[in-house]
Amino acid sequence: CRQISERLQPYREKFPDRSWKELVNAAYLDRVDLSAHGFYVTPDITGFGGSRPFNYFCFGAAASEVELDTLTGDWQLLRTDIVMDVGNPINPAIDIGQVEGGFVR
Repeated sequence: CRQISERLQPYREKFPDRSWKELVNAAYLDRVDLSAHGFYVTPDITGFGGSRPFNYFCFGAAASEVELDTLTGDWQLLRTDIVMDVGNPINPAIDIGQVEGGFVR
């Protein structure tokens, strides 16, 4: 949020009476990068080759059943089964969301 806010600051100063949508649109038309990313560094891990390369492990498998028309190349997804072992989660809904979000149909 800070990164994007800093990039939009010149537009807030230049157009103080404009709406948020107008500011973002002006920045977009000027080709200002309106995305940002970051990552979390997990503490107490040793990396590959050490005794603790990850903070936790999870395992899973997935299988999809599809019908394929070999003449036209059309296909139909009939079902997908996903099994994931995430251990003892603090909030199962978060893990379910992560697994579902990782599945792209």
